[in-house]
Amino acid sequence: MRFSGILSAALLLAAATAPAQSYPPPFPRPNATKILETGEFVVWRVVWPKGERTELHRHPHDQVDTYYAPGGRVITELDGTKREVTTAVGNLSNTKKGTTHIEEGTTDAPLRAVFIELLHDGPSGRLDQSSSAAPAFPREGAEKRSDDERVTCGTTRGPRAHRRD
Repeated sequence: MRFSGILSAALLLAAATAPAQSYPPPFPRPNATKILETGEFVVWRVVWPKGERTELHRHPHDQVDTYYAPGGRVITELDGTKREVTTAVGNLSNTKKGTTHIEEGTTDAPLRAVFIELLHDGPSGRLDQSSSAAPAFPREGAEKRSDDERVTCGTTRGPRAHRRD
């Protein structure tokens, strides 16, 4: 009885100290092109062609995503749960560090996006309180679209914005 108790304790200790499952990062991968890299972030252009699946991957960094061509994909979570997503042009989203999934394009015209991987934890920039520059928000012609502990994103309309009418 004493030996089985020691064996059980050893097995529990081994399970508790075993390394967590490791998954590859989302990038580089087919249909993703690196377009810029700095010490702070990496920018990827991503396309989801219909019927093409990514491998199961884990995001090692938080990222900010913006979509420039509409389309759809199926996202399969680690537990096998699937959800169909249709994304419009201009949509903003955040992918949190540790997200683990598979993605597959579902539309003839593929979904296209730019993803910005934030390479460091914590806020992604510093506010210069001594600057005489106008704040990004609130500001005439600027609309805050996404705001969390990592990054604030928005759109602008007016003379400083690039528009196609």
